[in-house]
Amino acid sequence: MLTLGFDTVRAYPVIILALAIGPIFGGGMVVLVVLVGLLVATSMPYYGRIMRASVMAQAKSEYVEALCAMGAGRVRIVARHILPNVIGPVLIVASMDIPTFIAAEAGHSFLGVGAKPPASSWGLMLRCGFDFVGYTPWLVVAAYTRDGAWAEFNEHRKGRQRVDMMADVVVMDRDLEVQRAGQLSLAQAALTVCGGQITFEA
Repeated sequence: MLTLGFDTVRAYPVIILALAIGPIFGGGMVVLVVLVGLLVATSMPYYGRIMRASVMAQAKSEYVEALCAMGAGRVRIVARHILPNVIGPVLIVASMDIPTFIAAEAGHSFLGVGAKPPASSWGLMLRCGFDFVGYTPWLVVAAYTRDGAWAEFNEHRKGRQRVDMMADVVVMDRDLEVQRAGQLSLAQAALTVCGGQITFEA
């Protein structure tokens, strides 16, 4: 029953609902606050499902059985032992939803129902640049050319770094050989002075 309620809340089209609310409030930061609030509200069932699965897994652990055997109360077990172990996955999923909120805000600002000038927004900047695509289409080509050249430069630099690393390895190997030859010469000289004989193989 709980998972059915989660699925029902998740079924609401948040983006379309925010687009419908936008003209009512005339756009601006109010719509963005409502949008983020709706996104958080519809994400709560997802977090609840993750927490429910984590709690069920922790409840079957041996340390929970040991705490129950020692007479610890349920509230103490949940608050001091289970909750710290299940909050980690929820925080990870919440951090992964931040790009979704940013993309939703940028999309609404691009459509004109989000942030208004002079507020700063990625979607608003894209919208301002989109108005000039018909007049100066070469700017798009220049942007793609710049990105391609930058990517090629990075690949060339990585290749150059690999070559430099290989050259460093060769130089280090040569230095080790020279050092080894010097050590062998010193050892041979010492044995000659002491009258000993030994054969060294390179």
